[in-house]
Amino acid sequence: MAWSIKEFFQEIWSEYAKRFWYFAAILYVATALSELLREGLLEILASYGVFGFSLDKAAVIPDALWSSILSNPIIIVFALGAAFFYLWGFAALYFSFQGSSIRNSIKEGLRNVWRYAAFVIVASVITFAGFALVSAPAFLLFDTFTDLPLYLADGETLNYVLVIPLAILFGIPAIYLWVAFSPGPFILLFEKVSVLQALGESMRRINPHWWRVALILLAGLLMAGAAYAASSWLIFSLKLMLAGDLSFRSETILRIFLYIIPWVVAASFFDFLLYGLYRKTGYREFGGQNMVIDKNLPAQK
Repeated sequence: MAWSIKEFFQEIWSEYAKRFWYFAAILYVATALSELLREGLLEILASYGVFGFSLDKAAVIPDALWSSILSNPIIIVFALGAAFFYLWGFAALYFSFQGSSIRNSIKEGLRNVWRYAAFVIVASVITFAGFALVSAPAFLLFDTFTDLPLYLADGETLNYVLVIPLAILFGIPAIYLWVAFSPGPFILLFEKVSVLQALGESMRRINPHWWRVALILLAGLLMAGAAYAASSWLIFSLKLMLAGDLSFRSETILRIFLYIIPWVVAASFFDFLLYGLYRKTGYREFGGQNMVIDKNLPAQK
C-alpha cells in the first residue's frame, strides 16, 4: 500500500501526541541520571585542572596528568555510568514505542542495552569510515593541487565558508549510510538479529526508498530542532524572569533536571519518527515477515 509523506507525519504526530508523557518520562529519567554522572565527571576533571589546559591552545596536557586521570576508577565509573544510562534510556524508549508498559520497557531495555550499545558503536564506526575514506584524501588533494583557501590568513583557522560545503559533498557516503541505517536499532531489538544482520537488513529495506526516507529524516530533524529551540527559549525565559542569576551549584541542578527537557522532547519525537519508518518499511508496505507486532498497537491498515 502506497503512503505519502504528509500521511506519514500526520500518523506519527497523532500517535506521539497521545503517548508523549509516557515516552518523555522514560527518557527524562534516564537522561537525568546520565547528566548527574556527567556533571560529577566534569567536576572531577575540573579538580585536575584539565579545562585550564583546554582553554590555552598552546598548552598540552602532560602525559603524567593523563595517566593520573585514566587511573582514577571514579572517573571511569562516572564516564561509563553516564553512557550506560543514556543507552539504557533509548533502548527502553524503543520498547515503549511498541506499547509495552514502563516497567517492561525498562526491563527489556536493560536486557538489550549491550546489544544496542554494540549497534551504536558499529554503525557509528562504519558511518564515520564512510566519511573519512572520502573526505580525508579529498581534502588532502584539494590542499595540495589547488589554490583554494582552505585556511584563513593565519594559516591555522579553517575557512568554514569553503570547508563546510566540501565536507557535505565528501560526506555523501556517510549521509547515505546514516539514512540507510535509520531503522536498524528497531530491527536489532524487535527481530532479535545480530548487529551486522540488522545493519544489512536496514539497508535492504531503505535502499529502494532512500530519497523518500531522507526527505522524511530531514523534515524530522527540522521539526525536532524547532521544538528544541522553542522549548529552550521558553525555559530560559522563565528562568530569567523568575530566578535571575543563580549560583554555580544551582545552575548545575538546573542543567541536570530542567535544561534537559528540550532534549527529551526533540529526541523522543525524532526517534518515534524513526520507529514510524521502521513500521512502514518493515511491515506495512514492504511485507517484512519477522517484525514483532505488539498487540496493544492499533491494527494495521
